[in-house]
Amino acid sequence: MDNTNRIEAFVLGIGFCLLWSSAFIAGKFSIISAPPLGFLMVRFFFATGLMLLVIRLFQAKKEKTSIKFTWQEVWVGSLLGLLNNALYLGLCFIAFKTTDAGVVALIASAMPLVTAVLAKPVLGESFTLRKFIGLILGIFGVWYVLHGRVNLDGGLDPFGITITIIATICLGLGTITYRKWGTGQDTLNLNLFQMISSAVILLPISYVMEDWGAFRLDEYLIGSMAYSAVFISIGGLLMWFRLIKLIGAGAASSFHFLNPGFTLIMAWAILGEPIVGTDLLGLIPVVIGIILVTWTGLPKAKVLKSA
Repeated sequence: MDNTNRIEAFVLGIGFCLLWSSAFIAGKFSIISAPPLGFLMVRFFFATGLMLLVIRLFQAKKEKTSIKFTWQEVWVGSLLGLLNNALYLGLCFIAFKTTDAGVVALIASAMPLVTAVLAKPVLGESFTLRKFIGLILGIFGVWYVLHGRVNLDGGLDPFGITITIIATICLGLGTITYRKWGTGQDTLNLNLFQMISSAVILLPISYVMEDWGAFRLDEYLIGSMAYSAVFISIGGLLMWFRLIKLIGAGAASSFHFLNPGFTLIMAWAILGEPIVGTDLLGLIPVVIGIILVTWTGLPKAKVLKSA
């Protein structure tokens, strides 16, 4: 990989993490005025409309009259919608009811462990000693911060922690799915079917499990909906797909180690959530871990096509 692609990968990685971290803050605001799964369902229907508009604009430049897609884009995008949106985000948003945004982001940052374990047998990506040490450091940092928060007022909610761990595994599986079957497909179409499938999946679940009378059309709902649909559901995921193409699933997922630091700072500044000494100390091995894992993965990348 040349220096231009290396710089692009790091810029994309940092930019994606800033957007992804801000999603946890937007999520906390959204549940003030809406049930969590219902909010996500509406958000994904909204994002579907925006994606259709974006695709038509791109196709107009190519003088196409209808949306062109393959059946592989349909089923891969639908599977990504299940794993990345319906399960990962759905479970995280439920966890927001009882768990700090910073803690949810902290657990989600352990996703590279799932990806790294599966990337070798499923994708054939190398798993070097340096990458292993980086992952161990990252996981230790996450554990250290989590352990330091056990004694805070209110402690940690076991249910919220458990479903966030399950959500993190689902996100890791989604990353592997895209790297295995989605990198050769049109990213706009993949994102379109990801939005459609997640909205359709969440619609009946939210209807059965939640009270739609809890929706309140206020500034919290409108602001979090617009931000989440435009900047995260579309912008963030397109950046994520491009990053995986550049450096591979294992190296790309290592950027998630930065999410707890960004989210802790945002949650403290915007939501007033506490930051304690163990948070700051635990982030040191997290940062070292991401450097080790990312710089191991960059030279190994094989897919360098532009999106």
